[in-house]
Amino acid sequence: MIIRSAQHSFKQTFDNSTQPMLLADARLEKVHAINAAAAIILGYPLDRLKQIGISDIMQIKDEQKQNIQLSYLFGKNQRFKTSFCFMRQDKTVFCATCLITLVCGSDKKRLAYLFSIENMNQCRQEHICNLLEAEKEKIKQLLFSTESRLKAIFNSASDCIFIKDQELRYIDVNPRMEKKFKMPLSTIRGKTDTDLFGSQAARENEEVDRQVLQGKTMSFEHNKNINNIPSTFHIIKVPIKDKQNKIIGICGIARDITSRKQSEDALKKYEIQLEAQNKVLMIKNLALKEIISQIEQEKDKVKQDIIGHIEQEILPLLGKVALRGRAEKYIMLIKKHLTELNSSLRSSKQAADYNFTPREAEISRLIRDGLTSKEIAQLLNITSQTIDKHRQNIRKKLGIDDQAINLTSYLAKR
Repeated sequence: MIIRSAQHSFKQTFDNSTQPMLLADARLEKVHAINAAAAIILGYPLDRLKQIGISDIMQIKDEQKQNIQLSYLFGKNQRFKTSFCFMRQDKTVFCATCLITLVCGSDKKRLAYLFSIENMNQCRQEHICNLLEAEKEKIKQLLFSTESRLKAIFNSASDCIFIKDQELRYIDVNPRMEKKFKMPLSTIRGKTDTDLFGSQAARENEEVDRQVLQGKTMSFEHNKNINNIPSTFHIIKVPIKDKQNKIIGICGIARDITSRKQSEDALKKYEIQLEAQNKVLMIKNLALKEIISQIEQEKDKVKQDIIGHIEQEILPLLGKVALRGRAEKYIMLIKKHLTELNSSLRSSKQAADYNFTPREAEISRLIRDGLTSKEIAQLLNITSQTIDKHRQNIRKKLGIDDQAINLTSYLAKR
């Protein structure tokens, strides 16, 4: 009766307490009970928090479980305090100090652990401080990693990289720049362009550097003699800013583009030479075309002279010669050959004038001589249909394909 009364009293105290409390099993694995105050701060309905896993609402490590169990096992105390992080239903986390009390049975056997959640604000501050420290450590590691990568890039870059302060003094250069200018960092550090390259080069650089210190990013090409060797650099300069966004220096990257510029210059010279050669070639082509045109004109004139001479002088004279016997046959033979020569010259001229093919020129000559398509087909050993096709092409090239003009008469007049 006494036990039941004690249990009832404990339950009333547990349920009605304004102190957030929860009851966990002896193995610290499940939650046996949780009061309304704890349900409110955890954001759960009260009925959903029965018999859930303790790891669902608390970030409790195995090491912490062992410390709690061992503490009571060796009878050091019946209650002690420690801090835990709790997880709400909305996945947010808060930290609090818990007073942990061992609940034993009549035989002193461990039955459960009572967690009384208190000092939430203090633990929250401690948790925030821990988070801030962890975040600072992460940022520190990130900065170290970033700095290491930047240093690796700085040291291994094939371009010259340099850093100047607001007074335009060199404070750091990479190994590539040391090698290029044949100066160690110890010689360059703390020096200005005037100290290293002379007043004229310094004046040119200073104009650009002053604009960079005003916040501009400058990109330009610069010619410089390096160890008495003319060199061309493409240079980019950017302002360096501190945390307050104040400009505190200049970072510059200089790429040696001497070989590229030499190739570009050689290419331009070659293009100029090629253009000049093309102009000369065009002039020669025009002259050649003019010569060929004059030759064609001379050929046409010679042909016309031969045709006129044969028609107007030789053939009339041969017609007047009155011979008998064998001599007459020779005269007729000469006349026949001259007539054929005259016909051939006319045909070749027509072929050139009207763009006849060799076969079309041959057939047009036979048509002009009065042969029919059938006779021409037999003579050339081709079909009459082929001759008709050639006749159509000849009429088309002569421009009379749609006119009722006799092709034989037309060719005889040309």
